[in-house]
Amino acid sequence: MSKIIEKLEENKFRTVKKSNVKCPICNSDLYTADNWMIQVMDGNTVYHCENVEEHKFWNHPFEDNNILHLNKNASETDWTTEQDYKLVDGSWNVC
Repeated sequence: MSKIIEKLEENKFRTVKKSNVKCPICNSDLYTADNWMIQVMDGNTVYHCENVEEHKFWNHPFEDNNILHLNKNASETDWTTEQDYKLVDGSWNVC
C-alpha cells in the first residue's frame, strides 16, 4: 500500500476502502475514504489515487457511478471540477 493511502488510514475516524474502478489518468487503484464521525447527507464520494496525490476525484450519489470529476481538493461538499471522465466499455473517456 502506498504512503498516500497509509496517510488516509492514520485517521481513526476514517474508513478507507479499495474501489472497483481504476484512476482514469494513470490506471492506479482508487480508494474511497469515509469519515464516519461526520456524515454529510447526500454528500459526494471522494476517490483517492494510490500513486498520485493530485489525482483525486468525486462522484455525486444522484449521478451515474460511471462518471468521475477530477478535483485535487475534492470533498463531500465541493462540486467544482477540473476535468470530467466517463467510463464507457471499460475505458475512461474525457467528457
